[in-house]
Amino acid sequence: MKKFLLILGLTITIFNVHSQNIPILDGKYTFSEVIEFPEMTAKQINDKAKDFLIVFHSDSSFLVDSGDKLIDNGSFPVNFKMRNIPMTYIIRYNLISEFKDNKNRITISDFKVTTNAAGTTSELPLENFIENLNSVGRGKGYAEKMLEQIEESIEKESKGILIQYKESFSSTEKSW
Repeated sequence: MKKFLLILGLTITIFNVHSQNIPILDGKYTFSEVIEFPEMTAKQINDKAKDFLIVFHSDSSFLVDSGDKLIDNGSFPVNFKMRNIPMTYIIRYNLISEFKDNKNRITISDFKVTTNAAGTTSELPLENFIENLNSVGRGKGYAEKMLEQIEESIEKESKGILIQYKESFSSTEKSW
């Protein structure tokens, strides 16, 4: 009986689906970076960040500006196949840009998964979504592959946002 429980415990541990590519901060999957702009004041950084977010998300209605912090949200699709059936989930996120002196901390977190491209189904925090995949187990065979594709998309999109954000500060041209 002890051997059975030991093997069962090891099996559960080995087959537990979890994210390995997305950093965890304060219990949430989070991408964060501090950028220094030695030639800029906090106000200048704020203005430039606000311009970027309005253009990047093509909308200013969700942008909250508290003076020392900008809060915005966005989304991107995750496309994958499950048993040769194409599926699209939408990943929603919060983006927070904080300013202090000549430094800017940009944080992308609070990822939520919605299970259709129209975003009309309920959203589930990424952490809960992963927990639900764990409860399905690998017996159905798709949970690990689905999570892998979702992780890859979140990592790629989040890093892409950070790169575009930084590049927008080096550009002197105004978008129109």
